Amino acid sequence: MRPWWANWRKHLTEAAVPLFMVMNLFAMILLWPLLGLPELPAMVVALKGWFDIYGLPIILLTGFIEALFMVGIYLPGSLAIFMGIFVYVHDPLALWLLTLYCWLSFMAAMVVNYALGYYGFYRIFNFLGAGLAITQMRKNLTRYGTYIFLPAAVHPNYMSVVVTCAGLSRMPILKCLGYAGLSMAVMGPIMVFAFAQIIESITSQSGSDGLYYVFIGTFVVWAAVSLGHSFYQDYKKTKE
Repeated sequence: MRPWWANWRKHLTEAAVPLFMVMNLFAMILLWPLLGLPELPAMVVALKGWFDIYGLPIILLTGFIEALFMVGIYLPGSLAIFMGIFVYVHDPLALWLLTLYCWLSFMAAMVVNYALGYYGFYRIFNFLGAGLAITQMRKNLTRYGTYIFLPAAVHPNYMSVVVTCAGLSRMPILKCLGYAGLSMAVMGPIMVFAFAQIIESITSQSGSDGLYYVFIGTFVVWAAVSLGHSFYQDYKKTKE
């Protein structure tokens, strides 16, 4: 048996999306001035205009996709949510509206996730690692009970696994959605406004270039978490 750390190609695949975005951002920093493209502040203004017309309703679709069991891991709808936060960083009302749109889209996805668990349809995602995710989360759900909902609300991908397991465990749907909805209603505004504060703090100190740092830092953390999770899963397999 190969050691858990030897499957480096597999681990890099798990972090492919954020690593690709980091490389793109560095390429933008290097090539943007050479190509004579608009400065980042001008791009932000254009993006805000796009969001004012189309952006927030699109959050409903991207948020729904992001919160679907296993699907959101590979189709990162959170990127659109992230873009919305930094575009409306100085508009609290728009941030609250964005938070509400996210909550509605996440809750719609949780109904689907519950059904996937309740009727056993989650198995169609076994090729994406659904079986392992379900097995681990069922242990946590048994150990911590409904307390697991609140920490899972930090990201819809985690909540999707919890709700799918709750459906599989035959937890009453109203109880499951009640805990999921309340947890996301608590954590959602905290996450959105905390992230907005971070963006505002960085950009006030570093100017428009600070936005690059926010993007790069976010994707680096995302890549590190993805790699760490992938290494940990292989490590656990060698110990079983």
